[in-house]
Amino acid sequence: MAHATPIKTARESTSILQNYYPERLGIAFLFNPPKVFEAFYKAVKYFLDPRSIEKLNFVYLKDEESMKVLYRCIDPEVLPVDFGGRNNVVYNHEEYTKLMLEDDNKTSSFWADDAKPANRVANGTLVADVRPQSPLIAAKAS
Repeated sequence: MAHATPIKTARESTSILQNYYPERLGIAFLFNPPKVFEAFYKAVKYFLDPRSIEKLNFVYLKDEESMKVLYRCIDPEVLPVDFGGRNNVVYNHEEYTKLMLEDDNKTSSFWADDAKPANRVANGTLVADVRPQSPLIAAKAS
C-alpha cells in the first residue's frame, strides 16, 4: 500500500479520461483479474461515468455467466483456448513481427513514403530501420 495511487490522483486521471477522451471505449473485458481488483473497482466505480461502468466486464474462466458475456462479443471459435475459446493458435513473436513489418511496408508504399524497405536483418533478427530526424525537423517540432 506504500506505493498505492492516491484517491485524488485516481479521480483526476479518471476525470481527464472521461472528459477529454469520451466514448473511446466500446467494451472492456478484464479476464481472470485478482478478486481484490474487483473489490477495489466496486469502491472506485462511483467516480466513473455510468456509461463507462456499463462497458467494463469482469470475466472469469470458471464462471459460465461471465464467459457468456465474452462469447457474445468474441466467437469462441476464434478465441484462444487460454481465454476459454476453441482456437489452438500458437503465438510466434518472430512471425508476427515479420507480418507487421510487411504491413508497414505496404502502408508506406500506399502513401508514397520512402521506397526503401523499413527493415533489415541483423544477426538473424528483423530490425526496424530507424533514421534520425534532420536538425531542421527536430527544431521545428520543439
